[in-house]
Amino acid sequence: MNQEKQRIAIAVACGWRHKERVFEVGVQIELGGWYDPDGHFYGEHTSDLPNYLNSLDAMHGAEERLGALEPGARRRLAELLQDWLGANGAIFATATQRAEAFLKTLGLWTEEE
Repeated sequence: MNQEKQRIAIAVACGWRHKERVFEVGVQIELGGWYDPDGHFYGEHTSDLPNYLNSLDAMHGAEERLGALEPGARRRLAELLQDWLGANGAIFATATQRAEAFLKTLGLWTEEE
């Protein structure tokens, strides 16, 4: 998966939604773009999403949502990181490694063609 696809997949799994612009009789009534889980507008480009692949803070927030998304997922994520990186994998994994493990844990990872 390329970085943009990873970022979008994680954001959507965490409750972010993309909406198209809505017009009514030539007047824009709703902004098009990305909305966080609370409905706050952030922007219309993927770059407006949290920087999951480069921010441990962003990945920490995503990982906290795992329990609500799928029971046992946080444990599976830690086990996957441990398998890849050794006994302390879950502690020392980079944001990029955590992003890939997050997507694989939820079955959202796809291989590039």
